[in-house]
Amino acid sequence: MGAFLASWEGGDRFLDKFASKLHGRHDTFDFIVVGAGSAGAVVANRLSENPNWNILLIEAGGEPAPVQAIPLLTMSFNNYKSSDWQHYTVPQNNAGGFHHNQQFLWSQGKSLGGSSNINHMVYIRGSPEDFNNWANVTQDSSWNYENLLPYFRKSEDYDGEWNDPQIHGTDGPIRVAPPDYHPLTQYFIGAAKELGYTHLDLNGYHAEGVDTIQYAIRHGQRDGAYNSYLQHARFRDNLRIYKYGVVNQILINNHNRAYGVEFDRHGRRWSAFATKEVIISAGSIQTPKLLMLSGVGPRDHLRRLQIPMKANLPVGENLQDHISAYVGPFNIDQPRSLMLDRDASYKSFLQYISNGEGPFTSMLTQAAGTFSSSWAKAQGQESWPDIYTMFSSFGIHQGIANHFSHTFGIREDKLKEFYGPSVGKDAITLVVSVGRPHSRGYVRLSSTDPNSNLIIDPKYYEHPDDLPRIVEAIKFNVKLAEDTYAFKKLGSRLTSNPIPGCKTVPFRSDAYWECLARNYAVTLFDFVGTASMGTITDPKAVVDTQLRVFGIQNLRVIDASVMPVIPVGNVQAATIMLAEKGADMIKEFWLGQDILNEVSTPSPLSSDSMNLSIVEITPLLNTSSIPNEFLTVPGETPEIQDGNLI
Repeated sequence: MGAFLASWEGGDRFLDKFASKLHGRHDTFDFIVVGAGSAGAVVANRLSENPNWNILLIEAGGEPAPVQAIPLLTMSFNNYKSSDWQHYTVPQNNAGGFHHNQQFLWSQGKSLGGSSNINHMVYIRGSPEDFNNWANVTQDSSWNYENLLPYFRKSEDYDGEWNDPQIHGTDGPIRVAPPDYHPLTQYFIGAAKELGYTHLDLNGYHAEGVDTIQYAIRHGQRDGAYNSYLQHARFRDNLRIYKYGVVNQILINNHNRAYGVEFDRHGRRWSAFATKEVIISAGSIQTPKLLMLSGVGPRDHLRRLQIPMKANLPVGENLQDHISAYVGPFNIDQPRSLMLDRDASYKSFLQYISNGEGPFTSMLTQAAGTFSSSWAKAQGQESWPDIYTMFSSFGIHQGIANHFSHTFGIREDKLKEFYGPSVGKDAITLVVSVGRPHSRGYVRLSSTDPNSNLIIDPKYYEHPDDLPRIVEAIKFNVKLAEDTYAFKKLGSRLTSNPIPGCKTVPFRSDAYWECLARNYAVTLFDFVGTASMGTITDPKAVVDTQLRVFGIQNLRVIDASVMPVIPVGNVQAATIMLAEKGADMIKEFWLGQDILNEVSTPSPLSSDSMNLSIVEITPLLNTSSIPNEFLTVPGETPEIQDGNLI
């Protein structure tokens, strides 16, 4: 797979370099969007719906490879340089025994469509209370669940059993549906019902409950952000896409107004200019990197790196992620699981190619549930689940150790030792996480070189409430998989082979489950919060509730980094919703401004704008009070030579 992806990327890069010479350059646009992932693709699509605006979308990668559309191959796309940024955390003190040096691989997609090309396609919005909490944290009711529902509906082309028009849309770009093939999910749902939980729509008004997982899938193929938002929009005359463009800096003039970006593309350095806004949609890792390189970030950190400061903001703070524990395998007596060695056959591949059906439409997890821990109940939050479980019917195939090792950056020797006795057996696994973790980490620059590795510290399990909750969740899921009639019919039983590193701990004791959670810990790649939205007095906030960066005019962030608190479940659905709302905010603002300022054309200043002024953000500064006439800087369009201002 690595060789194929590298060849695909190399060929596409060559063709793009050739095409860029033929097409010439267009350096001044109304809007520049940085990043073509789950958020940036949405923003570029929606803004280019206005034929009077010219949009530039810059993406560090290229075309997604065709094989990335096949769900069953999903776990084969991570950790390849051609399509993944391959970030690594610093060594973790409280987790990561299976990882090299206790460092976690954090994959982030690098292509048109971004992480939606390599993620596990899970489409779960989160609990309604997650978004009501956003409204409380930001003191802005437009972010509560009721007011966000129109944007969830707008993005969806729903095709499932919960077809309620008040909850789901059917005219949106993304097809949301269960896979054709999801073996054993009825047993998971039945077991949960035995324990008193409801089978319900995890994308509706819900509290605790379970359901078959909905995927972003169309006719059996991945329906990521490229396929759903960019594939057709890219042919609009007013949307220009620069592939293989790595943005190094946001250009900010001496009025603290963002007016463009500097980027490298095909071995040369370029500048592009925005007359209205620069929109950063580079994700929760790349977005804080770009802001800090541009002088927007924590004062002490920028000072140490000698980066001229534009705004003293907590960029990179408030980092959150879902760390999970793999509970199992629970071996079963019947050949009912999804066994790659048996089910990924030539016959099933023909079934997939012909009809979009069969095992190739599925991937690692097929059902999910949200539950409230005793901690949540003690806080009076029974209706706001804090435990998230995904159900996997994957059997233990021959190559599982190598497969998981490459995908998650885990030591293969540990996996071989653990899975060895179960190889070749049908099984189920439960992937358990604290859906609302309290631990908070950070992202920092290691140097002023844009190509340097970042310092990423999620501080897994640092908060004392997180580890006890995942231990409780593991025990609950073991009960669900072994002590319910539904799973007893399959003969479900936990492997007796203990986790490497936990063999001296009494098997099945609380101490053992804690040891398992620390050692077999895997990220769900749900990184959020590093450019959090909030009020100007919020010490965690980087952007306001219109997603405008405090203190920097005409600069917005629209991606998962603005989420103040991580939602329960995976974050792709919430990211797409957020981008739909963000695009509408931009339209509402600028269409009004166009009417008021039809004659005024904002443009970047001359090259002396690099003499940057410093803005200190204090509780006294409120960007929402800046008069409209100061939001743009009139001037002449600069002359451009070889991509630079002259």
